[in-house]
Amino acid sequence: GTALPEDAGLEYSKASGDFGFNLAYGLTSNLTLDATYNPDFSQVEADAGQIAVNERFALYFPEKRAFFLEGTDVFSMPRQLVYTRSIGKPVGAAKLSGKVGRFNLAYIGAVDEVSTGGENPVVNLLRVKGDVGENSTVGMVYTDRSVLGERFNRVVGADARFVLGGRYTLDFLASGSADGESGRNPDWGSLFVTSFRRSSRNFTVNASMEDISEDFRAGSGFIRRVGGTQLEGRVGYTWRGEAGALLESWGPSVSVEGYWDREDFWGGSGAKESEVDLSLRFSLRGNVGGSISLSRDSYSFGADEYEGLFVQGGAAGDLT
Repeated sequence: GTALPEDAGLEYSKASGDFGFNLAYGLTSNLTLDATYNPDFSQVEADAGQIAVNERFALYFPEKRAFFLEGTDVFSMPRQLVYTRSIGKPVGAAKLSGKVGRFNLAYIGAVDEVSTGGENPVVNLLRVKGDVGENSTVGMVYTDRSVLGERFNRVVGADARFVLGGRYTLDFLASGSADGESGRNPDWGSLFVTSFRRSSRNFTVNASMEDISEDFRAGSGFIRRVGGTQLEGRVGYTWRGEAGALLESWGPSVSVEGYWDREDFWGGSGAKESEVDLSLRFSLRGNVGGSISLSRDSYSFGADEYEGLFVQGGAAGDLT
């Protein structure tokens, strides 16, 4: 029971219990159904502390609950459109995971509990991924997080990875989102990510592009930043010495990165943030190595981003 203080002593209330269960059932040798009601995650390892000082973006915490981890590695994509930590306190959930033919399948359905407002969003997460050839894959994803009769967030996407010639890799992800309230036209958003990589012992090239509209919302995902376009590139070459040589390998690399507000990028304006890095790496016999690097960073923020803000300054503490 519970004892609460009163003016004349203690008031006792009767003990109360709660009920929960977990179920696992093998539908086939490769397909498993898991279900849980009122799950207890009290034994899950606590999150490592993170310093949240002057953060511009949300902090990321990895998933550690076994129910959401087992069999769901197929949710991995170039961007995290599925983030199971967005299901904070499930009242009940079901999970289907495994393989059907050449396709890997993962589905999670849950009724969540939001402490503020007493809402119970309904969550559906579906991921299908299939093999193409020896090393290439194609896939699709669908997520839905809705408060029935009130508002909704839906995301659909397609992705692929193609491995060509053993050393060239091409990845892409295209996704769209619909976010709004029931009975009203939703806000539509888009996300597109592509990357190219050439790997070899000597010459390597990496290039990537990310374009996310301002209205893109992944209610069941984790996207740090929207409304921007980002380009990255890196080129490197490595010379290798003879077997037993003092200088085993050395080589230079150049990497560049730029970030634009999306409208500025497609309008032809300059980058909002940029970085150029020149590096020289070397490796000596006996597992000794080092590097020398030179980098230049630049940031350009428009005056409109500071509109309505003020700082404290002046000898007398005036506000300017």
